[in-house]
Amino acid sequence: SLELFVGKTFYLTMGSRSAFEDLTELLSGTRASESSEIDKMCAEVTTKGFKSSIEGYNGNYLVVDCAIILDNKGVQDCTANPRTEFPDRHKSVSGIQTLAWTDNKENLVVVRCSHKGDKNDWVLYSFNTSISDEIKKTVEHQVSRMGFRPSEYPIHYSDYSNCNLTKGDD
Repeated sequence: SLELFVGKTFYLTMGSRSAFEDLTELLSGTRASESSEIDKMCAEVTTKGFKSSIEGYNGNYLVVDCAIILDNKGVQDCTANPRTEFPDRHKSVSGIQTLAWTDNKENLVVVRCSHKGDKNDWVLYSFNTSISDEIKKTVEHQVSRMGFRPSEYPIHYSDYSNCNLTKGDD
């Protein structure tokens, strides 16, 4: 049941590189010009009823208003409201976010497909900051079946070893 994911905190452990570039830019408020900026992104997602907040980058965070639907489709229609110096950056995260896979324990894959097709990507949300090789292989297989082949959508793996996240104010 998807209910076990409501009201939880997740870490963004792996996903398409483009999704991490977008999140890095949203959380920092500036362009992610170097690979090292993306590699050191620390972020966590907290769901609170119909709101999710994503935070990272030393207290910079954004709030995403999402309808969390607890049916088999799991579709979320989200509009992000970044708390950064560039409030218009939220336009890049609009689109339909869909729960595409879950192990019904501690991991779920969210796929974002924008209306124009220019922001199609995916992220693995996990209860833990690291994931097993078995989960990595399973997720890689699942997203590849959905058309996210590594040759077109390079995979990024997060490293939380140097992260120190603090909760933002709501």
